[in-house]
Amino acid sequence: MRRSLLLIFSLLCAGNLFAQQYLLSGRITDEKNITIPFTSVYIRNSTYGTTANEYGSYQLKLAPGEYNIMYRFVGYKEKTVHVTITNSDTKIDVQMQDEVFNLQEVTITGKRSHDPGMDIMREVIKKRQFYLNEVKAYSCAVYIKGVQKLLKAPKKLMGMEVRRVLDLDSNGKGILYQSESLSQYYFERPDKIKEITISSKVAGQNTAFSYNKASDLQLNLYENLFTVNGLSNLGFVTPSADNAFNFYTFKLEGSTVVNGKTIDKIKVIPRRTYSQAFQGNIYIIHDDWRIYSADLMLTSATNNINLVDTLKISQQYVPVKDDIWMPVSTQVDFGGKVLGFMFSGYFIAVYNNYQLGQKFEPGFFDGEILRIDTAANKKDSTYWANTRPIPLTRQEARDYVKKDSVFEIKNTEAYKDSAQRNDNKYNPLDHFIFTHDVHYWRSKQSIFVPPLHRTVFYNTVEGWGIDLRPTFNKQFDDYRTFSVTPALHYGFASKLFSPSITANYIYDPDNRGMFYTSFGSDVIDLNDVGTRSLFFNTVSSL
Repeated sequence: MRRSLLLIFSLLCAGNLFAQQYLLSGRITDEKNITIPFTSVYIRNSTYGTTANEYGSYQLKLAPGEYNIMYRFVGYKEKTVHVTITNSDTKIDVQMQDEVFNLQEVTITGKRSHDPGMDIMREVIKKRQFYLNEVKAYSCAVYIKGVQKLLKAPKKLMGMEVRRVLDLDSNGKGILYQSESLSQYYFERPDKIKEITISSKVAGQNTAFSYNKASDLQLNLYENLFTVNGLSNLGFVTPSADNAFNFYTFKLEGSTVVNGKTIDKIKVIPRRTYSQAFQGNIYIIHDDWRIYSADLMLTSATNNINLVDTLKISQQYVPVKDDIWMPVSTQVDFGGKVLGFMFSGYFIAVYNNYQLGQKFEPGFFDGEILRIDTAANKKDSTYWANTRPIPLTRQEARDYVKKDSVFEIKNTEAYKDSAQRNDNKYNPLDHFIFTHDVHYWRSKQSIFVPPLHRTVFYNTVEGWGIDLRPTFNKQFDDYRTFSVTPALHYGFASKLFSPSITANYIYDPDNRGMFYTSFGSDVIDLNDVGTRSLFFNTVSSL
């Protein structure tokens, strides 16, 4: 018995040793020791990798063994470092060299244009459908990180209290919002998707737009159109679209060789100043005519996008299986200025563990596009420290600590009760103009009483009167809601009392399934020019 227990203990220890992972970390710079932010870092010939943070720091958890680690960023030579992980953490700082794209003679059969860039993109467009449909189905893990910062603010508005609340420095700079999420994403052509959010973390208030879901950053440059969710209702024509030559001219900037493949750098130039077209650069693998990476931009001045002045989109592709290339990272950078407030930010997606050509069970795609795990928002700081692939900067870590501390205080019962008492106080002056609302956080019940100027009225038929229509609302844990609105209408001159009641019960929030009922009597203004509000009618009558 003792020997059996010893054997089991030994196997458990061996299993733990086998599963043990160690941290490969470091800093990525150029030849002048200047930080290269958001560099893609991944194991060669695998689907596992990460991205450096905005200060060039990266981290990758690896089991003991030997690895070829690839470092890649647009404008720099791809670098491979052979790494041996033993039984301890390893630190490797990497210095990358500028990529030199040389103009040389380009061989392309068939029709020739005045610039080889046009011929290269013509070949890319021919292969668009093939690469678009190359992978019929896949799944992957997607980590998304977002940060929004205030870079500058009017000094007149930056008092000590404002800087303290927003955690800004003396120059009005600081983090307004940051978020992280980890999802499992499933896709099947042509348009079936399913996403399961495993964990999610948000700190601060989103003042612009947000890409917190994996489906938000599924940018496919082989599609004809790309839609920028939240910033424009229009679609933007991609450089590989069937009709791309109606929107773009292309210029070959030069070529270089990476791992035996020639990479062409193509400048993307809109034909018209104001159009639904990108500007920037796209990198093409010569002879394969597939996209290697892209660095594109939209502006509010030329592309009619909202909320921001500039929007930059970068994407890196890597081979994941049998010369099939998939995105390893997608990044959206933005910046703008509103009323003297200057802001910037980014959202970056890191894709891992691609499973290509999956056969999904019938009914797997059942119309449920997004499912959020019940514990997704309850992960603690230890979980995130062990899970996030992109390390936090010092400023981000400090911001999380502060906002998490504030959240913990505001989430206590004592604080909620105190805030409830303060918020529910009745103010007659406010109530004359605004609705008076009372909320009870424990029971999830609310009462809304319309403002006095909509409750007391006068007209030539009823004289002075009261039209009281309060609403009671109850919300349940599964987002079902019940509300009831009694209406008490009485005219002192007509001495006519008209009571009624309206109630509705939303039993299926996702599909707007609802029971509704209304009965009683009411006084309604019917005329040829439409119904006037009680307040407007009172003012007109007096």
